[in-house]
Parts: sequence; structure tokens; C-alpha cells
Amino acid sequence: MRGTGGLVEWYIENVKEYAEKYLESPAGRKMKAAVMKGRRYSKALPTVETDTLRLFDGAEGIAWGIAEVCDFFYILSEVTQFEDMSVEVHNKQLN
Repeated sequence: MRGTGGLVEWYIENVKEYAEKYLESPAGRKMKAAVMKGRRYSKALPTVETDTLRLFDGAEGIAWGIAEVCDFFYILSEVTQFEDMSVEVHNKQLN
């Protein structure tokens, strides 16, 4: 991959792929209907946020777990150097 052009193109395609997955989900179908209704009656359109991708108007959207995050950011492993790192988590009680 040369420069960042390939990186940008990859992300554009990846965003399109996840958008299609969302639009095919029950939440995506409800979102699309809400957008169409909002446009028709000049009402505010629904906001797309992280939670909206998972659930919209009681309908399930797309999963956004570790597998999806890894898929989305995979391309960075092609353009950066990385190494394993140690992580410690300390449980502190606040008084």
C-alpha cells in the first residue's frame, strides 16, 4: 500500500460495508423509514450515534464488538509498526 490514498479508500469501502449491514438490520430498516417520514413531513431526522447502530426504536442493529473493531482498524496494521504491550488493571475503591 502506498501513501495514505489506499488507507482512505479502504476506510471509505469499510464504512460503506458497515452502512449496508446496518441498513439491512431491523434497526436500519426502522431508521430508513423514520428518515423518509422526517423528510416527507419536514421533521427532524434521527441522529446516528454509537447506540443507534446497536438499537433503534426497539429494533436490533449491528453488533459492534471486538471482532468488528478489529476488522475496522485492521488496515492500520498494514501501515504502522506494532508490538505487544503489557496492561495492568487495578481495582481501587473510591471512598
